[in-house]
Parts: sequence; C-alpha cells; structure tokens
Amino acid sequence: MSLSNVSDTTATLAHNTTVFLPSGEIISYGLLVKRLIKECGDQNANLNHMALGLAGEAGELVDAIKKHTIYGKPLDIENIKEELGDLEFYITGLRMLLSLEPIPIIYQNMEKLSKRYASGTYSDAAAIERADKIEIETVAGSETRALANQEYAVDAPAYYQYLEARKQARLHDSYSFQEWTAAGKPQT
Repeated sequence: MSLSNVSDTTATLAHNTTVFLPSGEIISYGLLVKRLIKECGDQNANLNHMALGLAGEAGELVDAIKKHTIYGKPLDIENIKEELGDLEFYITGLRMLLSLEPIPIIYQNMEKLSKRYASGTYSDAAAIERADKIEIETVAGSETRALANQEYAVDAPAYYQYLEARKQARLHDSYSFQEWTAAGKPQT
C-alpha cells in the first residue's frame, strides 16, 4: 500500500489527536503524519522506511537514557519527549500503511498482558512463564500444554517425540511440558 492510497478519514482514525498548524489549519495528528511521510514507492519500501525510522528513533531514545544512567548526566526530559514523539510518528505511519487502528492493537495487547499477568500486577515468575504463549494441543485424545516461547524451544523437539511415542503406544495420558521436564524428560 502506498500512502497516497490512505484516505484522509483513515489517517484521521490512525491517530485522532487534533493538531493546530502554524498556518491556522486544524487537522488530526494522523493526517499530519500522512502528509509528512516521504512516499518511498512500493509497499516494501514504505514498510522499511517506517521500521527503520522506528529503530533509529528507539536508538536515540536509548542514547538519551544512557547518557543519564551511564554517564551521570541530568535526565533530558525534553529530548526524551521529542524521541517519544518521533517514535509515535513512525508507529502511526506504520499503522496507516498496514490499515491498522490503534484501539484494537491496544485491546489485543491488554488481552495478552492480562493472560500473562493474571493477577493484574507484574511478577518475575509470570514474566518468565509467559502464560500468553502457552498453546493447548490435543494429542491422543488428551490436552497437553506446549510452551511456544524460545526458552523451551530447545526441548520442544524431544517433547514432541515423547508425545508421539505416547500416541503410538496408544497411551492417552501425557505429561504437560512442565511435568515432562520435572520428571526428567522420559521417552515414553
């Protein structure tokens, strides 16, 4: 998709905050972003522009914080606000290119985080467990839990061999991934 294909209505919905331009014009932030983003050609070029812009601005934000935390300089809140604004610019542009609205993304993120932190508060245990990444699978008629995060990716092939061996042996009870690991990773 090219930015010229993004309607002004879609741009307004992408970020509905009102902006007062020096010219006296009042427009939405999303429409301002649409007007200011350089058209790079095809969809891939535009996506790269937004992604590289995000990465560059994230680096500038990290640098501003590093100067404070590592070098002991005063925290430059004005620079941090500027970098956060630049990040918002590229996020808004990326959402427009992909025809994504912010509210559904926020709700999806809230759903993910509420699964991960069921108590509604942060804990290291919940962050490590990543309950939002647990997938329920049915093997040999019983449900098993297989963790989809990278932390468990090394053991996943052996765990699936274990499940397949149980299935071949017509054994209908299987350990969950955590139980299998705690039991010493039996073969069947």
